[in-house]
Amino acid sequence: MKKALIAGAASLAVAAMPVVGVFATTSHTDTLEITIADSCNFAGISHADGVWGDAHKVSATLANNDQDQTIGSTTFGVICNNVKGWSVSATAGVLAGATSNTNIPALANHGTASGYSLNISGAAGGVTAGTTPSAGGVIATAGAATDATAAFKVTYTASISSSQAADTYTGTVSYVLTPAN
Repeated sequence: MKKALIAGAASLAVAAMPVVGVFATTSHTDTLEITIADSCNFAGISHADGVWGDAHKVSATLANNDQDQTIGSTTFGVICNNVKGWSVSATAGVLAGATSNTNIPALANHGTASGYSLNISGAAGGVTAGTTPSAGGVIATAGAATDATAAFKVTYTASISSSQAADTYTGTVSYVLTPAN
């Protein structure tokens, strides 16, 4: 009977011991990883001055030896989460005559020649306005991420020479927003 008591007491002692695998862990850590891609977008594009029609088209009527310092203007807002910032470049094409086979080029300085230009101003919210391009180039930059306050304005101007053919001249200016590397 003594042996049975010792064996019974031993099995009771084993049953009272905690199970090592179940109770050994007292803390736990999960790791979370979230990737947010670069997102740079034009926001709040608005047109002012001039006569704006459908599809972002501004129209003006000028005479020979005439100048218009504000054919129209476009204000661009830029929201971008790239911590290195962004740049906007413009490519200004020629304004081609519909019937005369002549054109009006993009010129930074018109002088006495016919030409049109983009004047960059109104930089706000961390934006730096660039130079006025003739045919294209960087027109605005930011060196950090920007929110809805970031903006700049492009004003279109033109001057017409005394010998420019009567016609309707049409062309485009394309804008590209690029996140900084």
